Amino acid sequence: MEERNEKDFNTIESVLNNMGFDEATVAKKLANTHPTLQQTFMRLAAEFIHNQAQKTHFDGRNESTGNACKKLSKLMIDGNMYFPHI
Repeated sequence: MEERNEKDFNTIESVLNNMGFDEATVAKKLANTHPTLQQTFMRLAAEFIHNQAQKTHFDGRNESTGNACKKLSKLMIDGNMYFPHI
Protein backbone atom coordinates (compact mmCIF):
# COMPACT_ATOMS: atom_id res chain seq x y z
CA MET A 1 0.00 0.00 0.00
CA GLU A 2 2.87 2.38 0.79
CA GLU A 3 4.24 1.90 -2.73
CA ARG A 4 0.85 2.83 -4.19
CA ASN A 5 0.63 5.92 -1.97
CA GLU A 6 4.09 7.01 -3.10
CA LYS A 7 3.14 6.53 -6.75
CA ASP A 8 -0.08 8.52 -6.27
CA PHE A 9 1.79 11.32 -4.50
CA ASN A 10 4.41 11.44 -7.26
CA THR A 11 1.65 11.76 -9.87
CA ILE A 12 0.00 14.65 -8.03
CA GLU A 13 3.34 16.33 -7.38
CA SER A 14 4.24 16.08 -11.07
CA VAL A 15 0.94 17.64 -12.13
CA LEU A 16 1.32 20.51 -9.64
CA ASN A 17 4.94 21.09 -10.66
CA ASN A 18 3.93 21.65 -14.30
CA MET A 19 4.33 25.37 -14.95
CA GLY A 20 1.41 25.21 -17.41
CA PHE A 21 -0.97 23.81 -14.77
CA ASP A 22 -4.27 25.68 -15.00
CA GLU A 23 -5.93 25.52 -11.57
CA ALA A 24 -9.20 27.07 -12.78
CA THR A 25 -9.70 24.55 -15.59
CA VAL A 26 -8.82 21.57 -13.42
CA ALA A 27 -11.06 22.83 -10.60
CA LYS A 28 -13.97 23.24 -13.02
CA LYS A 29 -13.48 19.72 -14.36
CA LEU A 30 -13.27 18.31 -10.81
CA ALA A 31 -16.51 20.12 -9.91
CA ASN A 32 -18.23 18.35 -12.79
CA THR A 33 -16.84 14.86 -12.29
CA HIS A 34 -18.50 11.91 -10.54
CA PRO A 35 -19.86 12.86 -7.07
CA THR A 36 -17.82 10.14 -5.36
CA LEU A 37 -14.63 11.54 -6.91
CA GLN A 38 -15.61 15.02 -5.76
CA GLN A 39 -16.05 13.70 -2.22
CA THR A 40 -12.70 11.88 -2.37
CA PHE A 41 -11.00 15.06 -3.55
CA MET A 42 -12.55 16.97 -0.64
CA ARG A 43 -11.24 14.35 1.80
CA LEU A 44 -7.76 14.85 0.34
CA ALA A 45 -8.11 18.64 0.53
CA ALA A 46 -9.33 18.43 4.15
CA GLU A 47 -6.40 16.21 5.13
CA PHE A 48 -4.00 18.65 3.49
CA ILE A 49 -5.61 21.56 5.33
CA HIS A 50 -5.45 19.80 8.70
CA ASN A 51 -1.79 18.78 8.14
CA GLN A 52 -0.76 22.29 7.11
CA ALA A 53 -2.59 23.75 10.12
CA GLN A 54 -0.34 21.75 12.46
CA LYS A 55 2.86 23.27 11.08
CA THR A 56 4.60 26.00 13.04
CA HIS A 57 6.84 27.46 10.33
CA PHE A 58 6.05 28.82 6.88
CA ASP A 59 8.13 30.93 4.55
CA GLY A 60 7.09 33.56 2.02
CA ARG A 61 6.15 30.91 -0.54
CA ASN A 62 3.49 29.27 1.60
CA GLU A 63 2.75 31.66 4.45
CA SER A 64 -0.70 32.55 3.10
CA THR A 65 -1.46 28.85 2.66
CA GLY A 66 -0.46 28.17 6.27
CA ASN A 67 -2.57 31.03 7.61
CA ALA A 68 -5.58 30.00 5.53
CA CYS A 69 -5.23 26.35 6.55
CA LYS A 70 -5.15 27.26 10.24
CA LYS A 71 -8.45 29.17 9.83
CA LEU A 72 -10.07 26.55 7.58
CA SER A 73 -9.06 23.68 9.85
CA LYS A 74 -10.64 25.42 12.82
CA LEU A 75 -13.82 26.04 10.83
CA MET A 76 -14.00 22.40 9.77
CA ILE A 77 -13.41 21.13 13.31
CA ASP A 78 -15.82 23.62 14.93
CA GLY A 79 -18.45 22.91 12.27
CA ASN A 80 -18.00 19.14 12.63
CA MET A 81 -17.35 18.90 8.88
CA TYR A 82 -16.25 15.64 7.41
CA PHE A 83 -16.44 14.01 4.00
CA PRO A 84 -17.49 10.35 4.32
CA HIS A 85 -16.95 7.74 1.65
CA ILE A 86 -20.45 6.74 0.60
